[in-house]
Amino acid sequence: MIGIIGALEEEVVMLKHDMKIKNSVLIAGCEYISGVLGNQDIVITRCGMGKVNAASCTSTMIDRYSPDIIINTGVGGSLDDNLNVFDIMIAKDVVQYDYDIVPLGYQPAQVDRFDSPYFVCDEKISAAIKKSTEKLGYTSYYARFATGDRFINLPEDKRRLSEVFGAKVCDMETGAIAQVCALHGVRFASIRSISDSASGEDGAIQFQKFLKLASLHAVLVIKDILNNM
Repeated sequence: MIGIIGALEEEVVMLKHDMKIKNSVLIAGCEYISGVLGNQDIVITRCGMGKVNAASCTSTMIDRYSPDIIINTGVGGSLDDNLNVFDIMIAKDVVQYDYDIVPLGYQPAQVDRFDSPYFVCDEKISAAIKKSTEKLGYTSYYARFATGDRFINLPEDKRRLSEVFGAKVCDMETGAIAQVCALHGVRFASIRSISDSASGEDGAIQFQKFLKLASLHAVLVIKDILNNM
């Protein structure tokens, strides 16, 4: 079974609409919908924004459905002026930039119980995502994602994340989902369609303007993957 997690309804509603639903369960405020999409048994849910929401949802999904793979889908903010809105970003790894226990002898953003600050995504799933983006004619890149409990709105804040962590995408959930998957030994990948650029117009304004269309691009990639895995 493949688990699919998005933070916002816009990021998952089109997938739910197209699947053959077998069951729906509400747990801790999240609806877990299981069924078939493409050639795959899937379970899909909207976790809500932020790392705690994402971690709680991921843990519940793993405990109840035992997915072999979890894919995080949605939109993200660009940290690179060379990226354009609607570009498809595929996580090679992800860092939780707001996790800081450096005074205790850890590396910047290193999470307790892990040797590295970076959670590496599954190469095989990521390659399948890349293949689908090329088939659909989308511009796509592998990149490091930076996750934190804050909507990064200002160009100077985006620039800092790029300089400190070498990240090209920011979001509020991927790192938490990746951490829970790592703890449970579940294969994980993330795809984000760029909704707001690294500089220029206010990030929140762009996010609201492009959320639905950027989400659609990511959804079409997910659907292609499920048809061909």
